[in-house]
Amino acid sequence: MKKAELYTYLEGQDAADELPETVRLWLADKYQMCGVPFRYLVPDEGLLPPESIRFFYMDRNWSDAMAAGALSIGRQTGPDAAVNGAVYPLLVSQAVSRLPKRRLTMMHENHLREELRMNGVVLSEIIGEDAVLSGFLLRSCLVRYWKGVEVGGYEKQEKRHILRMDTLSAEILFCLFDGEIDRVLIREPAEELHFGVSDVCRGSADNRVRVRKIAGQVGEYSGAEAALAVNDKGRADIGSFTRAVQDALGSGAGTVYSAELALQLLSSGDCCEIKNEG
Repeated sequence: MKKAELYTYLEGQDAADELPETVRLWLADKYQMCGVPFRYLVPDEGLLPPESIRFFYMDRNWSDAMAAGALSIGRQTGPDAAVNGAVYPLLVSQAVSRLPKRRLTMMHENHLREELRMNGVVLSEIIGEDAVLSGFLLRSCLVRYWKGVEVGGYEKQEKRHILRMDTLSAEILFCLFDGEIDRVLIREPAEELHFGVSDVCRGSADNRVRVRKIAGQVGEYSGAEAALAVNDKGRADIGSFTRAVQDALGSGAGTVYSAELALQLLSSGDCCEIKNEG
C-alpha cells in the first residue's frame, strides 16, 4: 500500500473505530498529566511553598509533544513512521474528546447522577479538539484535614467542568478544568446541618447573621446582615432577631415565621474564594 493510500485508509471512519479504546483512554490520561512525575509539574519546591496556590494553563505544544513521543515507541522503519503519522491525529482527537471520562467513571453512581443533572454532561460534547485547559496546584494543610473538599472553577460567571481532581500528596491538590478559570471556590465538605453564627463585627458582642432570601431565590444571601443578641447566660433574643431579619429583608419579603428564622440560622461550611490575577 502506498503512503497516500495508507493515509486515506487510516483517516476513514472504519480505521478510527478500530483504534483500541484502551489506547485512547491511556492517551487521554496523559493529556491530564496522569502518571507524569511531580518534578515535571513543579521542578523546584520553592515554586509551590506551603500554604500557596499556583494557577496554570496547559501548553498544548508540550502535551502534543509528549503524546507524539509516547506513540513513537517501536517506530523504526519508513512504513512505521507513515502509520504513526496517519494514526496520530486520529488518536489525539479521540483522546481529547474522552478527557471527562476518567473522572466520571470513577464517581459513585449517586454522585454521577447529580453531575449529569447539574451539568447535563455529554462526554463527546464537553471537550473540543481545540479545547483550552487550565487548573491549579494547591499546597495546604486543608487538603489533609478537609477530606472530601469541594472545588468549583469559574471562567467569568460560568462554572467550568472538572476534568481531574487528585491529591498528589497529603497536602497537595491538583485540579484541571475545561476552559480558562479566573477564580476558584474551595468549600468545606458538607457533612450535616447545624445552626451557627459568626462574629464579624469587631469589638461588638452582637453575633452577625448574613440574611438569606425567603422569597424568589430562596436561600440566596441578600447582601444584608442582622444582629443576634445573646445575653450573659447564652440565651438568644429571638424577638429582636426576628425584627432585625424583617427589617433587612424589607416589607416586600413577607412575614418571617419560625421556618424562615431557621433558614437564617443554618450554618453552612466555610468557603474560600481565590482569584487568578495572572
